[in-house]
Amino acid sequence: IQFLVNVAFFGGAYYFGNRTFESRRQREILAERSVELERERETTAAQAVALDRVRIARELHDVVAHHVSAMGVQAGAARTVWDTDPDAARRALVDIEQAARDALVELRQLLETLRTPVDDDPSDASTVGLEGLPALVAHASENGLPTTLTIIGEPGPVAPTVQVNAFRIAQEALTNARRHGGPDAEADVRVRYLPDAVEVEIVNSGRPALTSR
Repeated sequence: IQFLVNVAFFGGAYYFGNRTFESRRQREILAERSVELERERETTAAQAVALDRVRIARELHDVVAHHVSAMGVQAGAARTVWDTDPDAARRALVDIEQAARDALVELRQLLETLRTPVDDDPSDASTVGLEGLPALVAHASENGLPTTLTIIGEPGPVAPTVQVNAFRIAQEALTNARRHGGPDAEADVRVRYLPDAVEVEIVNSGRPALTSR
């Protein structure tokens, strides 16, 4: 009987001691995992902030560069014809005023979207997309770069991220063509809708001006 009592006593002590050890070990593992998850959360949050800053910088650059470039072209045209064709100079000044107003509108829209939380994709907060290409092409044509828009294929649903990137690529390309393509440059924006993708191609006929030293 004493032997059985001893076995039961030591067996119970071992069992409960082992349970206590395993319980403490599980708590330590959970605590370590919680620390790791918190670190991962902080890293993810930091990456999201960095990506958002890049997006904001890109949007601001594209808006400002596009409109300021157009204003520079119109200002140069106004200066050239100021004495010989006052009416043309006035029209150029009106275009400069409109470009400034458009830039302010886009900047206000951008600031407004920055104040609005976006649950899914930060690109959803952008104010531009493929539907803005006709206006972009018209604006380029009105500011010294004759531009056409060619749509190939049947338009279909396109993800907001793709739309933003496509618009900004076209905007940047037209801005560069206007600035560096020379006075006789022309451009064509081609949008191809494929079954599982969309392609945007910008072609210009200009040549960079050579500067002699």
